[in-house]
Amino acid sequence: MFKTTAPWKTLLEKLLDDNKAISKDIFNVAVGTIENNRPKVRIMVHRGFASESNILLSTTDIRMQKVKQFEANYVKDQGTPLEYVFWIEPAMRQLRIQANAFLLPSPQVKDKYNPTPLPDSLLQTGIDFESERVKIWDEMSDPLRAAFAKPVAPGSDRNSRIDIKEYPKKVQVDKQDKWYNEGLERFTLVIIDPIEVDYCDLKSQPNERKIFRKEADFSWSEKDVEP
Repeated sequence: MFKTTAPWKTLLEKLLDDNKAISKDIFNVAVGTIENNRPKVRIMVHRGFASESNILLSTTDIRMQKVKQFEANYVKDQGTPLEYVFWIEPAMRQLRIQANAFLLPSPQVKDKYNPTPLPDSLLQTGIDFESERVKIWDEMSDPLRAAFAKPVAPGSDRNSRIDIKEYPKKVQVDKQDKWYNEGLERFTLVIIDPIEVDYCDLKSQPNERKIFRKEADFSWSEKDVEP
């Protein structure tokens, strides 16, 4: 049910592939969550798709405020409502993806704090999400891994008593390294299960817009609408 390629995924993968040289293979997305009935939007990095599926992946630090927003709006077996928006400037294409999202912390953290447990529908897909988490971690840049290794939580007040010079500016892939493992422990996978995709092509004349919806049998319907 998860391994049938959705038509919007084919569109998106072609757009990303055609524009990866310009973007240097890094695609930023706007991600919207809710806190106290108010929208919270930030830019995150799209990390690809889970193996042979339509499930999108991103990442975060387990210490970040957005984790609390995921937890506060989580519905058991359904996930946290989320909007995941691509704007691919060179192609003038936008994809607004309505989804249910889940967080996968590291096994060390999950034993103590698992804010959005994965439902059986994801656990039974056969996808090894923990392997996906580690794979993305190992593919990241050394400076970005170092940001996760620092003991100071993102968004916390600055504390002059903590000397960040003591902590590395780069962390290489070394499974025996203390900093590699401390960063990996905080590194959290964001699993995004789409339910509707609003695709808009502003380059074509006339402009083109389609709405893709996931049906009860997990197939995807497609409808042309006015842009």
